[in-house]
Amino acid sequence: MQAPTIQVLFALAGALILSGPATAGSLTWTLENVAYGSGATVSGSFTIDQSTNLITGVNITSTADGSFAGATYLFQDIGFGYPGSTLVGFSTTTGIDPTGQPTLLLTFPTSLDTAGTHALSAVQEGHCGSVSGTNCTGFGVDRSAAAGDAT
Repeated sequence: MQAPTIQVLFALAGALILSGPATAGSLTWTLENVAYGSGATVSGSFTIDQSTNLITGVNITSTADGSFAGATYLFQDIGFGYPGSTLVGFSTTTGIDPTGQPTLLLTFPTSLDTAGTHALSAVQEGHCGSVSGTNCTGFGVDRSAAAGDAT
């Protein structure tokens, strides 16, 4: 009776080897109902690659109001938050000095490690004021809100 047991063990081991390593997936977040008191909005999406903890596929747009011209964010600003953070930062440029460039910060009560609806606790938008290399590490807030979700 040992032969069948050994065969079963080899079959299970082979199945595990052929299935490959377990990998974390990606979570795509879509911003919904994000609005400033002026009526200006923030919309779009971004993807968090859980295996690298990098944000990719950024495509977020804010509309203009009297305090800010609006902007299109296409890059993660690694000077702010993530991986595993409750703060996620975005910029309009990458690889150059971001001083004076638009910056968007989204703050959540919990990290974006699991799918579902995550309410925003703060949305801040302004212009980069201090840098470290090519990352914004501080900025002046031109407008802020505490409304909206990422789903």
